[in-house]
Amino acid sequence: MEQRDLTSTFRDQLSESEGSKLPSLMDIPDEKNANHAGGHSFQRVLLRFVFKGKGRSLNQAENSAELLQAAVQWIDGLIDLDEKGIIHRDISYGNLLLPSESGGAKIIDLGLSHLKNAAKSIKEFASDDDENYDEAISGCPHAHHHITGTLPFVAHDLLYALWRAQSCEHTLYHDVESIFWVLLYVCLKEHGGPMAGIWTDVLSSLTSSEIGAVVTQKNMCLTKEGFYNNIGGKFGDLEGFFSGYYDIYRWHGKEVAKDTATRVRNLALSELQKILASQVTNEQKIHPS
Repeated sequence: MEQRDLTSTFRDQLSESEGSKLPSLMDIPDEKNANHAGGHSFQRVLLRFVFKGKGRSLNQAENSAELLQAAVQWIDGLIDLDEKGIIHRDISYGNLLLPSESGGAKIIDLGLSHLKNAAKSIKEFASDDDENYDEAISGCPHAHHHITGTLPFVAHDLLYALWRAQSCEHTLYHDVESIFWVLLYVCLKEHGGPMAGIWTDVLSSLTSSEIGAVVTQKNMCLTKEGFYNNIGGKFGDLEGFFSGYYDIYRWHGKEVAKDTATRVRNLALSELQKILASQVTNEQKIHPS
């Protein structure tokens, strides 16, 4: 009963969100499809994960502070997964959950995750008398470069590689960049105010089913200085995070993925602290002691 209720809860949350309608890489024509990008076929295994506790869909986010606090926890989770040799590879609007009344933010749907060293993981967790141990080791997946995810949230480097029929290994950094795209999507989708034409165009391009259009828009979002000035809207306080990411992106290829991920985490935490401090200051102005 608990399993059925929990699964249906997540399904209901996703069906309510626009995120479930976004283009997936699996919907791209064969010549640009993730399964054909590397010229190899891949064996798939159906897994079902049941999580203890509940989370809230991103369409229930109340303010920028809540999103940044969740972002810190999501990135911590991705770093922990990476240290255990797991790359999620499908961070998206529907796979990130906000905290419920108790507990922290959650990352769900590890169905497309990849073990960086599957042989080591099997050796660590398999029982000594496992008759299939040798067979499992011999069949371990090698490092691969096929690309998975939901188009608006896939890291720019990965999409560019797919667009140019090049290889690009999915790393921790790419999962962290996907969190950036999720927050930007939330900011634009839930803007709540009169959006200037530029932001309407940005949202339209990011949710396009054409890889070239998405790659071009993402490149502009990541490399144009001052791009997020006065973004406004319900989550306009995320402007500092978006703008700060500009500096991090310029250096992401020159340092270890975990170091870059930590810098993004610290950026989110710093912006969260600024927002909370500003709220305290405003409260003191309204109710001076």
